[in-house]
Amino acid sequence: MIRGRDGWWFYADDGALEEAANATPFTDRDLEVWRATLQRTADWLAARGIAYVFVVAPDKPAIYPEFLPVSLRRAAGPSRTDQLVAMLRARSTVTVVDLRQGLLEAKARGRVYHRTDSHWNDPGAAVAYRQIVEAVRAQAPAVPPAEPDAAFTVVARDIPGMDLAEMTGLTGLVTETSLTLVPVVPRVARIVEPVHPDSQFADGRIVTAIDRSA
Repeated sequence: MIRGRDGWWFYADDGALEEAANATPFTDRDLEVWRATLQRTADWLAARGIAYVFVVAPDKPAIYPEFLPVSLRRAAGPSRTDQLVAMLRARSTVTVVDLRQGLLEAKARGRVYHRTDSHWNDPGAAVAYRQIVEAVRAQAPAVPPAEPDAAFTVVARDIPGMDLAEMTGLTGLVTETSLTLVPVVPRVARIVEPVHPDSQFADGRIVTAIDRSA
């Protein structure tokens, strides 16, 4: 991981740093493999009446480049996501959902990624969810619409540093303000944590149950 500015941390393994620096653009061959694979998938599903959308979840640097270290210089030219989205829209019938613009607009209203984690937070996930559902409904109108912002309340709470802090053993020294979406109308389904280490679910899986008292 790398430490950015103003308390922001970024994942730097698995090619993430090179992607943030725009150092590894796709070749024409790479793009053709993507096009052929996704078009074949879309055609196979369409023949069976199944809606399909292709979504790229943007890395945190794509939405918050201003908090990257000053030493990181981004190469000129389109990003790999830019290349892929443009190619698919020009040379395929695949429905592409580019989440970046929605997330960039939403960050003006509030933070959409965790500072000490590599993932988006609840508000960011909600922005992505609504864009994806809208695209799916364009193909399958019977899919229920996404819940509006008004269906949730944002709750802020201070928690220990998350996955990037944990990677460096600093979880107990670094804190994070988590922004959690809490439904205005309580859910009937709830998360049930394992109650005994010998439970069949003690391997970390999350189980849901119906709360009959709600």
